[in-house]
Amino acid sequence: GRSIEFQIAAKQGTEIGVIKKGGNTPFVLTISKLSEKDQAYFDTLADGGDLAAIKTSAERAQKLRGRVANWNPQFYNAEKEAAPLGLPLLTACLITDDPESQRVERNVLFDRDFRNWANLNLTLCLLKLDSTETGKISSISAGENRKIASNFGVGNELAFILSIPGHSPVQVSADGFRDAQSAIDAVNKVILKPSLGSATSAVPVPDPERTRPDKGG
Repeated sequence: GRSIEFQIAAKQGTEIGVIKKGGNTPFVLTISKLSEKDQAYFDTLADGGDLAAIKTSAERAQKLRGRVANWNPQFYNAEKEAAPLGLPLLTACLITDDPESQRVERNVLFDRDFRNWANLNLTLCLLKLDSTETGKISSISAGENRKIASNFGVGNELAFILSIPGHSPVQVSADGFRDAQSAIDAVNKVILKPSLGSATSAVPVPDPERTRPDKGG
């Protein structure tokens, strides 16, 4: 008696993995719960897609319901947050006073759609590479940010590094961060197929005493 619109992501036997239209959260449906007309349609549809991955994502979405993903200015703390959740860590390296970095920060990283998606899919770290100010985003010294970025092979440039559990860090092309949806798509491609990213140097866990803000502010 209810109608919903969704994208079919996977089918295996009597189950389908779907994503509701207008959302990014996957869930699994049993075909027998659908209308007779829809059941007949799915009977003709061949199995395909990664239903196991859809189930894992759906379970994770349930576990993380209500979570808010914040941009952490400290890499060490962002890693500590990511570890127990088992989520990838996206580190965004931005250049202060760079117009493109400002556009990405304003229109992509803090876009509502991107943040809502990140709530269930990412932990976040935002580093300003050439800022010496203690602001709402970065409270670590510019020198410390540069050291962390350098360990990723990043210089004085706009860059996005994705650290996926069980894989080496990879760099996601900045070209994919045109808007919120393109950023989601670019990160998702690497999450699903880490080989699609560009390999970066592994980053050692920073000394927590050196990555915390100075007590004097």
